[in-house]
Amino acid sequence: MPIDLLRQLDRTTYQSWVTKATETDRSWAYRLPLTQRLAAIPIPLRPTDKGVLLDLQPLINQVYENGRYSEEIDYTEPLDPPLSATDATRLAELLAAMPTSPAALKQPG
Repeated sequence: MPIDLLRQLDRTTYQSWVTKATETDRSWAYRLPLTQRLAAIPIPLRPTDKGVLLDLQPLINQVYENGRYSEEIDYTEPLDPPLSATDATRLAELLAAMPTSPAALKQPG
């Protein structure tokens, strides 16, 4: 089951799109505002089962840590599409609060 995290039309909100393998003609969209902790979203495992909640925040945190994104991505570069002023401020606060701040790792030179 693919889960896509996208931020295109609504520039302040990421969306997670979940598609069942047995129902590829429809998807479910979940809004994931940058100013909030990532949500838990229901993931359908079998056609007859209710969705099992997948907590995205610890999953993304683990991917970030294991993938060494703080070393690979220059988080001081602006995003495309750009964030709103409020979301840019919130992102700067979140990055500054991280144990190893990406902003500290990638200073413009």
